[in-house]
Amino acid sequence: MSSCVTILRTSLIFQLRTSLIFQPVLFVSPERFLNKEFLSAISAGSAVSLVVIDEAHCISEWSHNFRPSFMRLRASLLHRSLNVGSVLAMTATATTTTLDAIMSALDIPFTNLIQNAHLRDNLRLSASLIKNRMKDLLVLIKSPPFADVKGIIVYCKFQSETDQISRYLNDNNISAKSYHSGIFAKERGNVQELFASNKIRVVVATVAFGMGLDKRDVGAVIHYSLPGSLEEYVQVYDVF
Repeated sequence: MSSCVTILRTSLIFQLRTSLIFQPVLFVSPERFLNKEFLSAISAGSAVSLVVIDEAHCISEWSHNFRPSFMRLRASLLHRSLNVGSVLAMTATATTTTLDAIMSALDIPFTNLIQNAHLRDNLRLSASLIKNRMKDLLVLIKSPPFADVKGIIVYCKFQSETDQISRYLNDNNISAKSYHSGIFAKERGNVQELFASNKIRVVVATVAFGMGLDKRDVGAVIHYSLPGSLEEYVQVYDVF
């Protein structure tokens, strides 16, 4: 499998270098985009008319989900080195400080800022006072309205918590898997597939889970630990 991926990647880079791809749409991670070989191929090929940066809040070191690779996506690289025509940065969770950092890094003038506060009418928010978090979590999942929900995500602060809670739920006849950055990528992908196909009901995860999740019937998100910021709390709305 890995050899096939390598062949496809080599073929793509060759096509980019020789301009054999006309008006392509490429989906790449920042880490792949910033790879020297990939950048060289982009520079040698046709001009890039548009770069779209999703989850753009990751650019800012003030963000709850800062990723160093995103921070290297700067105007100096995109415009001057790669001659990119336009840049579109998109995020649903940016504070004023984070927004300033994004626009500064990408040289986006405030006249080009589009903001739209979308208030969802299909969400019910609640908070619970608990004595024993793990036992009360089990009771919550087995009680209405959660009892009828197919897909549930439980967010935890620590990786060890996700493993412990998923074991506890399975021991109590609730199909669950843990998900965090300490798990091998192949296993994380397997967990996503099981959850997306409703073969497991609950994913117990750190904030590593959720970005780009394509599952329409996620019915509930439970915060086992308090989110680190309002940004982090709002970010989970993206899974609905």
